[in-house]
Amino acid sequence: MISIILVLVGLVGLFFIMKSKELKHKGTWILIFLIVLILYAGYISVIAGKNIDINSTEGVETVIKLYTGWLVHGFDNVKTLSGQAVKMDWKGNSSIAQKSLAEKANQKK
Repeated sequence: MISIILVLVGLVGLFFIMKSKELKHKGTWILIFLIVLILYAGYISVIAGKNIDINSTEGVETVIKLYTGWLVHGFDNVKTLSGQAVKMDWKGNSSIAQKSLAEKANQKK
């Protein structure tokens, strides 16, 4: 319940900050908001069902270990995905392109 109240207070604060700047940097604030929202959703999903007491020192240490582990594995997954995307053949299928050019040449005759 406390976390929901903190998020709502943060959203209201963010709203007033955006309005005070007269929306000069609206895109930047939206990006920051989305990053914070994703990180918060990750935090909630990491500790969900773990029955961790965040009021104790041991509980806070456990949450920090779980959350940092989640972030590290997430960045490892992005690194792996990016590496695999770079290795892919992005040139396309040359036989289809040659066939298409040949068909266009035959249509002009």
